[in-house]
Amino acid sequence: MANDKLLSISEFAKLAGTTRRTLIFYDQKDVFKPMKIEETGYRYYSYEQLYQIGFILGLRDIGLSVEEIKDYLGDSSRDALNKKLIPLKNKIELRIQNLKQILAILRQKENDNFQLTDVDFYVVKEFFYLVTTFCVRILRLIVLKQKLPLHIVSFTKN
Repeated sequence: MANDKLLSISEFAKLAGTTRRTLIFYDQKDVFKPMKIEETGYRYYSYEQLYQIGFILGLRDIGLSVEEIKDYLGDSSRDALNKKLIPLKNKIELRIQNLKQILAILRQKENDNFQLTDVDFYVVKEFFYLVTTFCVRILRLIVLKQKLPLHIVSFTKN
């Protein structure tokens, strides 16, 4: 591959949305290697490597360790990799659902936001009771979906 089609580490990092340091780290950990390393130590990457670094950065973003990422990258069998990807996709879908729920709560809060001046104390108390009860129910749903021990949220009463 000609040098004019290769990107310097800084150019590649910028396109990939990461840092030079991250690319060097992945190189040192044998996770992601540059296309070419010159005698001077300069690292060069190809445009084709953007997909792979995007995959790696995505796995890191959902919390996988470097060793777990190596395990995913080491699978040469398409079927084996696809089977490993199923729980990851499920984890991401659950995360998206949880974020959508939080976003809906924030939007509702934004719509219902009002100043609490000149409001009867009992009205305020009832409002906060309803919000607290709603949040506890959401928390219980999240706990049940993630199959966490229910005693985490058993401190509240309905």
